[in-house]
Amino acid sequence: MAGTAAGTTVLLGTDMSWAAPSRSAPATLDPLGIPKYVTPLTIPPAMPTVDGAKHSSLDVYEIGVRQFRQQVLPPTLPKTTVWGYGSVAHPQTFSYPGFTINACVNRPTRVTWINQLVDSKGRFLPPLLPVDPTLHWANPPGGISGHHSGWPTTARSKFRP
Repeated sequence: MAGTAAGTTVLLGTDMSWAAPSRSAPATLDPLGIPKYVTPLTIPPAMPTVDGAKHSSLDVYEIGVRQFRQQVLPPTLPKTTVWGYGSVAHPQTFSYPGFTINACVNRPTRVTWINQLVDSKGRFLPPLLPVDPTLHWANPPGGISGHHSGWPTTARSKFRP
Protein backbone atom coordinates (compact mmCIF):
# COMPACT_ATOMS: atom_id res chain seq x y z
CA MET A 1 0.00 0.00 0.00
CA ALA A 2 1.10 3.51 -0.69
CA GLY A 3 -0.15 6.45 1.34
CA THR A 4 -0.45 10.14 0.71
CA ALA A 5 -1.38 12.97 3.01
CA ALA A 6 -2.54 16.55 2.52
CA GLY A 7 -0.72 19.55 3.95
CA THR A 8 -0.68 23.29 3.85
CA THR A 9 2.13 25.81 3.54
CA VAL A 10 1.74 29.43 4.52
CA LEU A 11 4.14 32.15 3.46
CA LEU A 12 4.08 35.37 5.42
CA GLY A 13 5.43 38.69 4.21
CA THR A 14 6.18 41.83 6.14
CA ASP A 15 3.20 44.07 5.35
CA MET A 16 0.18 42.29 3.96
CA SER A 17 -2.53 44.06 5.95
CA TRP A 18 -4.10 45.14 2.66
CA ALA A 19 -4.52 41.56 1.42
CA ALA A 20 -7.26 40.25 3.73
CA PRO A 21 -10.33 41.54 5.49
CA SER A 22 -9.37 43.28 8.70
CA ARG A 23 -10.16 41.62 11.98
CA SER A 24 -8.65 41.76 15.40
CA ALA A 25 -5.46 39.73 15.69
CA PRO A 26 -5.36 37.05 18.35
CA ALA A 27 -2.88 37.40 21.16
CA THR A 28 0.52 36.07 20.19
CA LEU A 29 2.69 33.78 22.25
CA ASP A 30 6.32 34.39 23.11
CA PRO A 31 8.15 31.67 21.14
CA LEU A 32 10.80 31.46 23.85
CA GLY A 33 8.09 30.52 26.35
CA ILE A 34 6.92 27.48 24.39
CA PRO A 35 8.62 24.29 25.64
CA LYS A 36 10.33 22.51 22.76
CA TYR A 37 10.15 18.79 21.92
CA VAL A 38 7.69 17.85 24.68
CA THR A 39 4.68 16.89 22.55
CA PRO A 40 4.99 13.71 20.47
CA LEU A 41 4.54 14.09 16.72
CA THR A 42 1.16 12.98 15.43
CA ILE A 43 1.14 9.93 13.18
CA PRO A 44 -2.09 10.29 11.19
CA PRO A 45 -4.20 7.12 11.00
CA ALA A 46 -5.98 5.97 7.84
CA MET A 47 -8.94 8.01 6.59
CA PRO A 48 -12.10 5.88 6.60
CA THR A 49 -13.79 5.27 3.28
CA VAL A 50 -17.47 6.00 2.66
CA ASP A 51 -19.53 3.27 4.38
CA GLY A 52 -20.28 0.40 2.05
CA ALA A 53 -17.55 1.35 -0.43
CA LYS A 54 -14.99 -1.06 1.06
CA HIS A 55 -16.40 -4.06 -0.81
CA SER A 56 -16.84 -2.42 -4.19
CA SER A 57 -14.19 -2.16 -6.88
CA LEU A 58 -13.54 1.46 -5.91
CA ASP A 59 -12.31 3.13 -2.73
CA VAL A 60 -14.50 6.20 -2.13
CA TYR A 61 -13.66 9.04 0.24
CA GLU A 62 -15.71 12.15 1.08
CA ILE A 63 -13.34 14.54 2.79
CA GLY A 64 -14.31 17.90 4.20
CA VAL A 65 -12.21 20.77 5.45
CA ARG A 66 -13.39 22.56 8.60
CA GLN A 67 -12.17 25.15 11.05
CA PHE A 68 -11.83 24.07 14.68
CA ARG A 69 -9.61 24.41 17.74
CA GLN A 70 -7.07 21.68 18.46
CA GLN A 71 -4.27 21.19 20.97
CA VAL A 72 -1.19 21.64 18.77
CA LEU A 73 1.17 23.18 21.32
CA PRO A 74 2.03 21.59 24.69
CA PRO A 75 -1.05 21.04 26.93
CA THR A 76 -0.15 23.95 29.21
CA LEU A 77 -0.80 26.36 26.33
CA PRO A 78 -4.13 27.28 24.67
CA LYS A 79 -5.64 25.38 21.76
CA THR A 80 -4.89 26.63 18.24
CA THR A 81 -7.48 27.50 15.58
CA VAL A 82 -6.70 25.29 12.57
CA TRP A 83 -8.20 24.20 9.28
CA GLY A 84 -8.17 20.42 9.11
CA TYR A 85 -9.46 17.56 7.01
CA GLY A 86 -11.66 14.61 7.94
CA SER A 87 -14.32 12.20 6.73
CA VAL A 88 -17.69 13.97 6.55
CA ALA A 89 -19.35 10.72 7.73
CA HIS A 90 -16.97 10.40 10.72
CA PRO A 91 -16.71 13.77 12.54
CA GLN A 92 -14.14 12.39 15.02
CA THR A 93 -11.62 12.13 12.15
CA PHE A 94 -11.23 15.89 11.69
CA SER A 95 -7.72 16.82 12.73
CA TYR A 96 -4.57 18.65 11.78
CA PRO A 97 -2.65 17.11 10.18
CA GLY A 98 -5.40 15.23 8.38
CA PHE A 99 -5.71 11.45 8.25
CA THR A 100 -3.88 9.51 5.51
CA ILE A 101 -5.58 8.33 2.32
CA ASN A 102 -4.47 4.75 1.70
CA ALA A 103 -4.38 3.90 -1.98
CA CYS A 104 -3.58 0.46 -3.42
CA VAL A 105 -1.85 -0.20 -6.72
CA ASN A 106 -4.30 -0.96 -9.56
CA ARG A 107 -7.33 -0.08 -7.42
CA PRO A 108 -9.25 3.09 -8.34
CA THR A 109 -9.74 5.71 -5.66
CA ARG A 110 -12.27 8.56 -5.76
CA VAL A 111 -11.94 11.50 -3.40
CA THR A 112 -14.65 14.15 -3.16
CA TRP A 113 -13.37 17.31 -1.45
CA ILE A 114 -16.03 19.33 0.38
CA ASN A 115 -15.45 22.90 1.54
CA GLN A 116 -17.06 23.12 4.97
CA LEU A 117 -15.28 26.33 5.95
CA VAL A 118 -18.53 28.10 6.75
CA ASP A 119 -20.00 29.88 9.77
CA SER A 120 -23.31 29.01 11.48
CA LYS A 121 -25.21 30.93 8.74
CA GLY A 122 -23.50 29.07 5.87
CA ARG A 123 -21.23 31.98 4.86
CA PHE A 124 -17.70 31.11 3.83
CA LEU A 125 -15.04 31.92 6.43
CA PRO A 126 -12.32 34.45 5.65
CA PRO A 127 -8.72 33.18 5.53
CA LEU A 128 -7.03 32.64 8.90
CA LEU A 129 -3.96 34.47 7.61
CA PRO A 130 -3.58 37.32 5.12
CA VAL A 131 -3.54 36.38 1.43
CA ASP A 132 -0.90 38.06 -0.71
CA PRO A 133 -2.20 37.95 -4.33
CA THR A 134 1.32 38.41 -5.72
CA LEU A 135 2.38 34.98 -4.42
CA HIS A 136 1.65 32.34 -7.06
CA TRP A 137 -1.43 34.32 -8.07
CA ALA A 138 -3.27 33.39 -4.89
CA ASN A 139 -6.70 34.97 -5.08
CA PRO A 140 -5.85 37.09 -8.13
CA PRO A 141 -7.49 40.50 -8.43
CA GLY A 142 -10.30 40.52 -10.94
CA GLY A 143 -11.30 36.92 -10.17
CA ILE A 144 -11.11 34.47 -13.04
CA SER A 145 -10.68 37.19 -15.65
CA GLY A 146 -7.65 38.53 -13.76
CA HIS A 147 -6.22 35.04 -13.48
CA HIS A 148 -6.27 34.25 -17.19
CA SER A 149 -5.42 37.64 -18.66
CA GLY A 150 -1.72 37.67 -17.89
CA TRP A 151 0.10 39.06 -14.88
CA PRO A 152 -2.26 40.04 -12.02
CA THR A 153 -2.59 43.77 -11.64
CA THR A 154 -3.27 45.64 -8.43
CA ALA A 155 -2.51 49.16 -7.37
CA ARG A 156 -0.22 47.74 -4.69
CA SER A 157 1.61 45.13 -6.76
CA LYS A 158 5.33 45.74 -6.50
CA PHE A 159 6.37 42.99 -8.88
CA ARG A 160 5.83 43.20 -12.63
CA PRO A 161 7.35 41.12 -15.44
